[in-house]
Amino acid sequence: MIYIALLRGINVSGQKKIKMADLRTYLGDAGLQDVKTYIQSGNIVFKSENADKTELAQKISDEIKEAYGFHVPVLVLTADYLQSVIEQNTYFKAGKDISKLYVTFLSEHPSQEKIKMADLRTYLGDAGLQDVKTYIQSGNIVFKSENADKTELAQKISDEIKEAYGFHVPVLVLTADYLQSVIEQNTYFKAGKDISKLYVTFLSEHPSQEKIATLEAVDYSPEEFTLHDTHLDFYFPNGYGRSKLNNNFFERKLKVSATTRNWKTINKLLDMATDQ
Repeated sequence: MIYIALLRGINVSGQKKIKMADLRTYLGDAGLQDVKTYIQSGNIVFKSENADKTELAQKISDEIKEAYGFHVPVLVLTADYLQSVIEQNTYFKAGKDISKLYVTFLSEHPSQEKIKMADLRTYLGDAGLQDVKTYIQSGNIVFKSENADKTELAQKISDEIKEAYGFHVPVLVLTADYLQSVIEQNTYFKAGKDISKLYVTFLSEHPSQEKIATLEAVDYSPEEFTLHDTHLDFYFPNGYGRSKLNNNFFERKLKVSATTRNWKTINKLLDMATDQ
């Protein structure tokens, strides 16, 4: 997938100086593909199979921090999104002078529901969960509890978030044993498929047979998926970012709640759960 990364506040009045040629090398060595830059103000075009823009932004920021010793805010956009920005610009369509047109990109929606993982760990620990750990900012929590009722635990976490932040967040709780079985039975992993293109969508409950039949009646090639009891294994040869088979798609088709994680995240969570 093609991305554009926008760096903020570099090469201004001699501050936070970064040579673009060097940055291209650092980012290429870090695993980004076909890295290109435009002028010195921090505009990067690159390719990656990673569909998580937040992870990519953090990766670029971390590389800059390691190489130059200072923090730079990074915003990652998809090429498709940038295309839509151009196409929907009302001033351009009205024939306004393009030399006077500007676009401001926001790092988040002004009303976006935001939770800091460090704070969440504290709230959940105070609520009685033990050994609470989180992984990245997309909402992955590992914890221990004597309560064996996953529905109760999910409701407890959702209630704590509602009380602390004032908004509702759907929560799905899995056991470490279940996560282990998800990894072990993944047919695409066992077939040697590229793990950067493997994803798993977790469902809140088993869909009805009627909904499953409707879903399986359509050919989604070249993308492949296998439906298990309450999760789907995916192989996306062209990457997840361009696929229509996202959470919203399956929630509409199967009438259940859904949340998706890439193969790296699933394995990391299992490692954290088993203290590896």
